[in-house]
Amino acid sequence: MYWVTKNSHTLTVFNFQLSSVWTCWFLSLLVATPILSIANYAFGATFYFGYESYKSAWLIFLSYVAAQTVTVPVMIWVWFGEIPTKGPLVGVIFALLGLLIANDLSHIVS
Repeated sequence: MYWVTKNSHTLTVFNFQLSSVWTCWFLSLLVATPILSIANYAFGATFYFGYESYKSAWLIFLSYVAAQTVTVPVMIWVWFGEIPTKGPLVGVIFALLGLLIANDLSHIVS
């Protein structure tokens, strides 16, 4: 929703000038809701099929946490141009290590 807050002060959505902040947010929600709904169903499907494949809810959960831990610093770098500090980089390394360890343990346990 970064593009919504970025364009709120000018009241524009896709270069359409709007008269009210409420209209701007409502139109932004009309655009974002179907996209976010598709993403929600995709996450649900990946959890379902991942659980059916690995039979481990924790492995799928760690996959989501690792994906978020890796992508959020990248998104901040792309949007704001800030280079991640030492803390987020250490978090990315721990997330990836945790995912690899959990994946190895899931094969041993099952």
